[in-house]
Order: sequence, then structure tokens, then C-alpha cells
Amino acid sequence: MFGSSWFVDRNWDRLREHAVAYLQIDQPACAGTSRWSSASNVELKRFHQSAERRLLGNRPFAWRRAVKNGDASFFGLGVPMLAAQGAFTEEELKKTALANLGWWHHSIENTIDKLDFEFMADHLRLYAAYLWDLCTAVVLPFEYVSVADAFIERLDELKAGADGIGLAGAVDNARAFKAAAEKLEAVAQTWRQRYAASESADEAAADRLNTCMKRLSRTLVPLASTSKGTYGHDPYGYTPQGSMIPTLYDVPRYAKLGDGEERWMLETQLVRDRNRIADALIDCRRLIEGTLRDLH
Repeated sequence: MFGSSWFVDRNWDRLREHAVAYLQIDQPACAGTSRWSSASNVELKRFHQSAERRLLGNRPFAWRRAVKNGDASFFGLGVPMLAAQGAFTEEELKKTALANLGWWHHSIENTIDKLDFEFMADHLRLYAAYLWDLCTAVVLPFEYVSVADAFIERLDELKAGADGIGLAGAVDNARAFKAAAEKLEAVAQTWRQRYAASESADEAAADRLNTCMKRLSRTLVPLASTSKGTYGHDPYGYTPQGSMIPTLYDVPRYAKLGDGEERWMLETQLVRDRNRIADALIDCRRLIEGTLRDLH
């Protein structure tokens, strides 16, 4: 929390240029957990679930979109994160008042017997696989079609009650970004296959693709997951952080307000946030288009 925020602020230039992803390891292999649970930014989902399918065997696994919390200090910077570990089943959670890290968490009962050493071996294998793939992939294993889908879904959901904000145009921008992301994905897959088959030792194309992907995340992660944006830091436990595009969290409230000063003020803020989102989606589409032109 404090330490990772300090680290980001004071290593900004290096991280902005080179950081690929953030792997959070916290509370692995709690005794009694039986399934695998991961939380990540959408662009990482396909990558890490591939490793999970490969290494977890028949163990069930689940995913949720990572949201801003005390351990997500890299969201403003625009670095996607992954947190994954063993988890209790829904039935087990109900028996312990939803104590998702064990009834003993942060108590004097949190002793060594609360660790499942056999399951820990699976954790270590998966963490190693995540890191190995991130560090050795010639072309980063990210995909942005699903990111575009998440923006489209959320903007579509909100636009019905936002006639005065102009979200329909933002949806159009999100759809145009998705079309570009589909082209980027096709080209990236082609180059992944070429490198895997050792058809090319020239990594110039990979460098161009990786730069594009990092810049996409630098722009989209703060929009999808923060209220304060790139250079702020959301307070811990801030409710809008749990939603996709937190800056638009108040659209449903706006839709219910009667005409008056409160509605006018909120509308002005939401229009500006809408404009920021629309601009970012346009910029991301153009970034992809420029990258693909450079590769042809």
C-alpha cells in the first residue's frame, strides 16, 4: 500500500517506459482452500488462464476483474496487475461469515498450521509460469479485444439514463477501438507464431507491438479502474473503484435527479469525464492504426 505507492511515485520514469505487469502474491495456500481464484486486468486474462489450464489439472478456477484496492498502486501508472491464489468455495465462505482469507486472518491464530504446503507447490508452479511467460515472451501475451468489450458493455449499460452526457458517441468510439484491437490481435498472433517457429530473429516487429501494448495499458487501465486518474491516488475503499470506469459511477444518480443546481453540476463533471474517455479511446485506436502501418 504505502510502500508500493512510494515505489511507483519515485520510479515513475523507469516503470512508465519498461513495466509490463504487476504480480501480487498475498496469502497463498490458506489451509482449507480448494479452488484457484484470480483477479486481473482484462488484457491479462487469456494469458494467465492458459497457464492455469495447463497446470491446475482438474482443480476449478475462477476469475474476476481486478479493482483498485490497497495493493493496486500501479493502476494510475497504467500497469496491469494479476493476483491469484487458492480460495474457499462459496459453501465454505458461508460457514465463516465470508472470511475469504480464513477465520484466523489478522489474529493470533494465524499460525503455521494455517498453511497448506501441498497446495503451496501448485502456487509456486503457477507463479513461476506467470513470470516466465511474461519475461520470455517475444511478443507480450496481452489482448485488447476483451478490454474493448468491457468498455462497450459498461458504456452501453450507462447510456440509457445519460441523454445529456453523450455516451452514445463514446460507445461508437469504443466500437471503433474494438475493430482496431481485433486487427492488432491478428497481427500479434501472426508474429507470435513466426517467432515460435524461429522464422525471424529480428525482434523489431516485437518491439513495435510491445510498445503499442504497453501504451494501450498506460491509457486504458487508469480509465477502467481509477477515479483520480494517472496522477492521483484513489482513497482506500472508495465505492466507485469497484465499477468499470469509476468516473462514470454517478451516471445512475444523475438520471434520477430533478432539474436544478445539483444536476447541472454533476452533468458538467460527467460530460468532462465522458470526453476524457472518448478521447482516450480515439487515441488508442489511432495508436493501433499507426503501429499496424509501421509493420506493413
